[in-house]
Amino acid sequence: IGLNENLSEAYFARAYLNSFHNEYDNAITDYTKYISLVPNDARGYVNRGNVRGLNDDPLGAIDDFTTAIELDPKNINAFISRGTDKAILGDYEGAIEDFTSAIKLDNSTVQYYFMRGEAKFMMEDFKGAAADYKVMIQRNPKDGKAYYFKGLAELNLKNKTKGCTDLKKAAELGYVEAYSAIQENCFEKPKKKTK
Repeated sequence: IGLNENLSEAYFARAYLNSFHNEYDNAITDYTKYISLVPNDARGYVNRGNVRGLNDDPLGAIDDFTTAIELDPKNINAFISRGTDKAILGDYEGAIEDFTSAIKLDNSTVQYYFMRGEAKFMMEDFKGAAADYKVMIQRNPKDGKAYYFKGLAELNLKNKTKGCTDLKKAAELGYVEAYSAIQENCFEKPKKKTK
C-alpha cells in the first residue's frame, strides 16, 4: 500500500485482517480508505458496519448498512446486520422490518426466522414469535432451541398445554435451558396445608 495509495483491494484485504485480529480502529480506517476509492461497492460499507458494530458503534454501523442497502437493495448481509444492530439498540420494530426483508430475499435460511422471532418476542408479539419458531421447527424438527422459544411464546399466550409440550420436546432434544422452564411452568405447585 505504501508505494501505491490507490490499491483499493489491498486496503480491503488489510482491513479484513485487522478486523480478524480485533484491531477495529485500524480496520475502520482501512475500510474508510477503501470506500473513498470505491464508493459504490456495498461490501466496503457492510464490512465497515460490521466492524463498527463490534467496536460499540451500532449507530455508525446502521448508517453503513443503510448505505450498503441503498447501493445494493438485495444485500442480505446488510439487512441482517442492520436488523441486529437495531435490536441491540431496542428498535425491535426496525429489526423486524430488516429481518423480514432478508427473509423475502432468502426464505431458506432458518436463522433469519429465529432472529425475527426474537425481535417479535421482545415486542411481546408472542403470536408472531411462535409462528417464526414454528417455521424453524417445520424445517428442522430436531431444533431444541426452536421448541424452547416457541414454548415460551406459547406460555406467554396462556397456551400452557402447547407451551409445556414444546418445552418438553426441547428438553428431549437436549436443550438444557428447557428444564428450568418446565419446572417453573409445567408442574402443578403443591397446595399448602391449612391447619
